[in-house]
Amino acid sequence: PQETISLVAFNNEDEAYYLCAMVNSSSFQYAAISYSQAGGKSMGSPHVLENIRIPTFDPKNKFHIHLAELSIKAHQDRAKLKDIEEEIDQISAQIWRLTKEELKEIKLCLKELR
Repeated sequence: PQETISLVAFNNEDEAYYLCAMVNSSSFQYAAISYSQAGGKSMGSPHVLENIRIPTFDPKNKFHIHLAELSIKAHQDRAKLKDIEEEIDQISAQIWRLTKEELKEIKLCLKELR
């Protein structure tokens, strides 16, 4: 991989699904768009993961486990994807200690940026 792809090693599938959920959450997407040049080749660069903090997966954390489960569902059930993504946004916002108002504002800003 070069500057447009990041590879991340995992110890287990739950850890991988957790990261997928966090990276695809609206909060992370907003931070990535704000941090990186939109449409540029740096969007998938490793420095994005170095500069946008994602808490390390903790198999004892109920939120982390729930996100991994939701990520699995998102990969399997396209018919319910919007609802699953909404729940991922809610749980990931709690992990980042964002208020409901802050998440709402992030989603509005993200919609404008897209």
